[in-house]
Amino acid sequence: ELDGRPAAQRLDELIDSLGDNKLARDLPSEYSFARYVDSSPYVRSMTRVDETGIHLASGVEAGHVLRVMRPGDLIGTTKRDLALAAERVGGSMSSFLAFSCIGRHWEAAARGITAELADAYAMYPTIGSWSFGEQTGMLLVNHTLTGLAIGKRRMRGGTDA
Repeated sequence: ELDGRPAAQRLDELIDSLGDNKLARDLPSEYSFARYVDSSPYVRSMTRVDETGIHLASGVEAGHVLRVMRPGDLIGTTKRDLALAAERVGGSMSSFLAFSCIGRHWEAAARGITAELADAYAMYPTIGSWSFGEQTGMLLVNHTLTGLAIGKRRMRGGTDA
């Protein structure tokens, strides 16, 4: 249940209140829930919605307050964050070990942007795997990209070290 009502019905109402005309059960991974802790959203990816309820990629304890989240700019933020990682390791990455939450890939598939997400990763020499998110304290978080960026540190004055 959501708000004490059948979950799928209430989810449709919540999505409708966002001004979207899609039924959440048609493309559940295009939306997510978030639990806020200290003003930071921690995402709970939806995997499917059916007559038995809403299925999430990670658990939610009874009584937790969840908010429906609209999809953001998955491609733009991925490119921005990878470029920032490259800058932090000296301006270019010689390799990137990626652990990309499967929720990101479900969302990309639901939105028809799988190739664009792959292209964003391919901007750098990337290898890795899908994950189910990452742990922060006692909370499992979905829709994350965690990785190890390897580069060449630049010395001050422009010479390499």
